[in-house]
Parts: sequence; structure tokens; C-alpha cells
Amino acid sequence: MSNIMERDEWLAKRRVYLGASEVAAVLGMSPFAGQLDVYASKVMGDRISDNDAMKYGRDVEGAIAKMYAGKTGREIKDLGATKFQIHPDIPFLGATLDRLIVSSEEHDTEGPLELKSVGARFVDEEEWQEDPPLHYQIQTQVQMSVIGASWGALAGLFPGYKMIHKDMDFDKEFFNAAVPVLEEFWHRVETKNPPPVDGSPKALETVKRVYNRVDPSKMVALPTSLLTTISEWETLKKQATETDKQAKEIEARLRDIMKDAEFGVLPDGRFLSLKETTRKGYIVSESKYRTLRVTKNMK
Repeated sequence: MSNIMERDEWLAKRRVYLGASEVAAVLGMSPFAGQLDVYASKVMGDRISDNDAMKYGRDVEGAIAKMYAGKTGREIKDLGATKFQIHPDIPFLGATLDRLIVSSEEHDTEGPLELKSVGARFVDEEEWQEDPPLHYQIQTQVQMSVIGASWGALAGLFPGYKMIHKDMDFDKEFFNAAVPVLEEFWHRVETKNPPPVDGSPKALETVKRVYNRVDPSKMVALPTSLLTTISEWETLKKQATETDKQAKEIEARLRDIMKDAEFGVLPDGRFLSLKETTRKGYIVSESKYRTLRVTKNMK
């Protein structure tokens, strides 16, 4: 119960600070979120849903840390999963360190250690070794800035229990360039002035939540330049409808050819699969359905 309370308090605290893991989104360098998503989390209290992957990441963090210590011979320290560090000069910027490296042969100062459990779809190990994902690098850079470290490390555990780790020096030039963007964003949070919509994957659903009320007395004059955008939007919607219709017609023909077969062999050596899947029943009754896929093997 106390662990749950600590995490809830930590989540509440994060709402009034900009965390290291959120900076990449504010800078437009995250594949998962953008400025508006982070803004909604601060002003409206939106939270990223605590899914199984995130829970798994927390569960295996200790094992990854132990493996890192054994592989590198470095001494690391766990400051606590809810220990929030605040930047000494930027009061709205903070970080929670996975671990702190307190001693190593290569460095005579402490540095943050960011730990990642890398999923099967991110298995380009050589690329990770040379140039880890940018949003992870940014997260580690911010952690360095928060604790005043001159270096930090990023470690990823890949499928097959293979660990790749990389040391990074603090990039003062990058951080100094990022600070004005972060300050401008935080001013928006404090004044409740939402940032413009960007190209993040969740932008549409986020903007719906941010502007979820209507003022019947309000009307805005739209610029002439928007006519082209609206025409493009209408065309894309029509194309999507037509494409979806055509795709459903083709799928119906393929399913008719397959009938009750689980696999079909294509002339090029690939397979069509129609395997049965069970959808768990929660609110509605449990149901079964078959998903049509093109595969390279019969799995």
C-alpha cells in the first residue's frame, strides 16, 4: 500500500515539474509524444496509461542494473524509484534516476545510469551501440544536467539477455540550446496557453481533450490559406473511405478462398494465415475471431 502511495505522490509531483523523460517530446524529438501531449499531462493531469510493458520495465529494472554492474564492474546506487531530483538553476526541470554510478575506472565522478528493456522490434543492436535512440540520449543528458554530472550512461537489455551500454559526455552546447525551448514551453504551462498542434502520433486525441468544451457564442474567422488545407483534408478522408472499402472487399475474397483453412501457400513461398484468436470477455462475452495476415512462415 505504501509503495502505491509513494508512486501516486511521485506522479503528482511530476505534474508540477518537467521530467527528463518528457524533454524529448517538448523538443519535438520523441517518436511517441509532442509538446501538446506533455502540456495536457501538466495542465489537465493526463497520465500515460500504466500498461503491461511499462510495468514489466519497472519489474526488470533491478535485474538490468545488476547485470550492468556485473558487466562493467562499476558500483551503482539505487536512490529510489520515487526520488525526484530538481535542477539547481532551472526550478521546473527534474529527473528520477534509474541508478547513480558512484564509482568506475573510467571516470572519477558520479554519473546517472538510464536503464532500458529493449523490445523485440528494436533489435538493431549495432545501431543502438553506435547511436542509441535520440530520445533516450536526451533523457540521459537532462539527468546529467540535473545532478551536475559531466557524464552519464545508457544501458539496454536486448532479447536473448544481451546488454549494450554506452557512456556519454554532457553536451553543454545541446543543453544550452534546449533551455530556451523548455522555458518557453513551461511558460505556456504556467499561463495555461496550449502549444500548437504538432505531428505527434497522439496529437488528434490530445487536442480533443484539451479543447473538449464548446462556446456557442464564439466564432473565429479562418484565413484564406486554410481553404487548401480543408480541401486536402476532405480528399484524404474520401480516399481513406474508398481505400478501406477496397481493402475490405479484397479481404472478403481472400477469406472466401481460404474458407476454413488455417494457412494458404502463396507461389512466392509466403503464406496467408487465418489463425483463430480469442478476445477475452470483460464487459461483453468472450469471443473468437480469425485474423488474416501475410507471413513468411507458418507461425
